[in-house]
Amino acid sequence: MNYQLEFTRQYLKDLKRARKRGLEEEKLNKIILQLIKGEELPVSNRDHALTATYSDTQTYDYH
Repeated sequence: MNYQLEFTRQYLKDLKRARKRGLEEEKLNKIILQLIKGEELPVSNRDHALTATYSDTQTYDYH
């Protein structure tokens, strides 16, 4: 299953901030491409439900 990428303003702001911090953009791009292609993520990047105050909204987080 392939997905289509949609760039939101928030994503572009976050990307700009990450570039300023000198974070490795290549790692992010690799994960995004895997998600677009519908591939399974490595164990270190698998999604998981957020806990605490976010647990009731069914929000997920990727690392």
